[in-house]
Amino acid sequence: MHMTQHELLTAWLRDAHSMEKALEDFANKAISNFSNNETKEKLEAIKLQSSAAQTELGAQLQHMNESTSDGKDFLGKAIGFLGGAGSSLYKDDAVKDMLVLHGAFHFAHASYASLAHAAEISSKTELQALCHQLAEGREAVASWALEMIPVTTEEALREAGKS
Repeated sequence: MHMTQHELLTAWLRDAHSMEKALEDFANKAISNFSNNETKEKLEAIKLQSSAAQTELGAQLQHMNESTSDGKDFLGKAIGFLGGAGSSLYKDDAVKDMLVLHGAFHFAHASYASLAHAAEISSKTELQALCHQLAEGREAVASWALEMIPVTTEEALREAGKS
């Protein structure tokens, strides 16, 4: 099936909207796995950023006379799958959550880089600017998660040593 540029851009915007919903849901779930208040506050901020991104992406779709999709698509399913990687049997959910955050936000960064380029080609300057902004924000979260992996790993090992 051949898609027009408009149809493809719309599909990618819907993917991004769904991805942000999955990221928001994942951050919400992950909060309970952390004892550190600073990490919980960061995850709350990530939730709010993802919610705001959904609103902005939805507005872009409306501007194009399109709506957000109701069903989960590829990106949402991929992040949902990764979110299920944790295993409370070993009490290492916080470590796995941080690994998923790092990977998912790198994926989101790359998705927005691609979408920004598509917006540029399609002469959608407002969408292009939004995607650049979202890409930067997602890269920042991925970097934060990478910095937190050793801290979270150490906390899990310290907690395991108490058992």
